[in-house]
Amino acid sequence: MPDQELFRAVFLRHGHTEYTDIPPDITFQGKAALYRSSYPIQNFSAGYPIHLYTSPKVRAVGSGQYINTFLMGTKLGEEPALAAVQQYQPERAQRIFAGYRSLTDPLAIEKAYWKAAEFDDPEIFETRAHVRARIFQLLTALMNRHINSAQPICYVLVSHVETLCHLIDRPFSCDFSVTDPVKCAEPIYIVALRQRESPHLMINFRGERTTIPYNMQNPHNPY
Repeated sequence: MPDQELFRAVFLRHGHTEYTDIPPDITFQGKAALYRSSYPIQNFSAGYPIHLYTSPKVRAVGSGQYINTFLMGTKLGEEPALAAVQQYQPERAQRIFAGYRSLTDPLAIEKAYWKAAEFDDPEIFETRAHVRARIFQLLTALMNRHINSAQPICYVLVSHVETLCHLIDRPFSCDFSVTDPVKCAEPIYIVALRQRESPHLMINFRGERTTIPYNMQNPHNPY
C-alpha cells in the first residue's frame, strides 16, 4: 500500500524581538526574516488550506499575523501548547537570564537551556520534560484528528526555541548546547504519513530530511 499523507505542518519560531510585549513585538529584522520564510512555506503548503496557530506570547501572535499577510491562512488562533517555557519565579528567572546575557555569546541562554540544571529547576521554570510533553500532545492530537480522515490541511504553528527544539533534537541527534538552536523565523517542515498502516513523520530541518515512526501510544514522547 502506498504511503498516505495525513496532513502537513510547519513549526516556525517567532521573528526577532526586543521582548517588549507591545504588539507586534517583532523588529524590522524579524519582519524581514518572516517575509523570507514565507516563500518556502508557500511552496510547501501549495494546494493546502492553511490553519495558523500561535503561542499566546505577543511576539508569536505578532509574527503569526505578519507572516499570514503573505500566507493568507483561512483559520487563525492561539494554542497554549505552543507557549514559551513558563516562569514560576520570574525574578529568579530574570537573574539567571542576566547572568547569561553578560557573556559574549548571543546564544548563551538558548544553549544553556538544554544542559544547565537551573533551567530544569521546577521551582523556577516549567521543566524540559513538561515542555516536551505538551508540544508532543499537540502533535499527537493532530495525528488523531487526521489518522482516519486525511484532510489536505497545512498547519503553520508559531512557537519558541525552547519548545520547537524538542521536535528535532532526537531525529537529527542535535546537541543544542553546542549546535545553534532553532533561529528566529526558522521553519521545521513536517509531513504526517500513514506508512504500512502505521503513522510516521517526515521531518525536514536545515535541508536534512528523515522519516521516523510515530508512537501514538506514547503521546508525551512518541519518538
